[in-house]
Amino acid sequence: MLSPANPVLQIAASPALIERGCVQMIGLEQIQTEIGARWEKRKQTVWAHLEALLSQKLGPTDFYIQIDDTSFLISMPTAQEEEAQIFCLRVAHDLHESLLGRCETAKLRIARVSSAHDGEIRTVAVAGEALHTLAARAGLRVPALHNGILPSEKRELLHMSAPRFHHEFLPVWDAQKEALTTYRSVSRPEQPAAGAFDSRVKVELALAISRIGDIASRLTAHLAAGERFMMWLPLPYDVLTSAIGRMEIAGICRGLSSDLRPYLIFEIVDLPEGVPQSRLSELAGSLRPFCRIVAAQLPVRTANYSAFLGAGLQGIGISVAGCTAAEIGNDIMRLSHAVKKQQVMTFVLGVPRVEILQAARALGIHLLSGPVIGHSMADPAPIRRLSAQSICQTAGSSGAAA
Repeated sequence: MLSPANPVLQIAASPALIERGCVQMIGLEQIQTEIGARWEKRKQTVWAHLEALLSQKLGPTDFYIQIDDTSFLISMPTAQEEEAQIFCLRVAHDLHESLLGRCETAKLRIARVSSAHDGEIRTVAVAGEALHTLAARAGLRVPALHNGILPSEKRELLHMSAPRFHHEFLPVWDAQKEALTTYRSVSRPEQPAAGAFDSRVKVELALAISRIGDIASRLTAHLAAGERFMMWLPLPYDVLTSAIGRMEIAGICRGLSSDLRPYLIFEIVDLPEGVPQSRLSELAGSLRPFCRIVAAQLPVRTANYSAFLGAGLQGIGISVAGCTAAEIGNDIMRLSHAVKKQQVMTFVLGVPRVEILQAARALGIHLLSGPVIGHSMADPAPIRRLSAQSICQTAGSSGAAA
């Protein structure tokens, strides 16, 4: 960031350019307010988004300078005043839409630089009816004016009362080491979502945030007591590919203690068919600094499981819940063959019967979970030995009792 007395700034905001109205300011105060106490952790991400938009949209003779945490000066020497203001308004609008999921036009901060001398930049804000008129000329959708004032829109994700969730944990069996080593988070809402949380992606983001916080607190307590195990967090693809989802997840993960990261598995779930490998690689790379393993649950009956091995994933697997016995056997075999001689963790979820467990273990699948292993529990337990023979005996006893 530059001080107002910097020579570069003096060129960008020269008196001639200021007089013509082609030096404008974009303010980030509304985004700062929405993010609240998390601003210090999130501001670098906000700046990066804005700089990417400006770099993409500015012409060869235009440039921008960051003045402080919430102010970016835009200099467009060949533009007229209204043209420069419309440009800044569109950029600010796109930034708000990208980061917050919506844009309150009345709260966008666009200002004309009126002077820049003696180490001080003075601006004249574009607000009220003038902002409304400018937004209409910029082609932005704006609500009707009431007595010259734009009506307040609904509060969005960062200020809504999020739905609460109840978290439980499914035991995951290490088939090759014959031990319960991992617990996968499963959750359900305790209260219905409302308002802005009617959006499925926003509910899933709220769930992901709740899961990370819950697991972090539980894992911290267990590690302090000398109890070790892996925690497995499912994260939906749609959440990770939304701008606000990436920002929130990355911000929370940066705040996790480094002591927790060796015990975390992040699983990308609900992958759409035909997702590009480059996209999956980008998501895996964004999560890798915060955990031990980044895995992905692939759609069953995927034509070629090995196609995902170049996406930077450290684990791949499937859920066989609801599949027929023939489908299960075929998919597990193809999964095993896809990772043959590769240093990649494999997993199968929803294992319903002992014979499927035994077949998966024989094919070298690493982690298994499902009714045959155990049902969800209120709190994880330390790593413990559990042999295949014990699982078979327990399943046999349950079958005989039934």
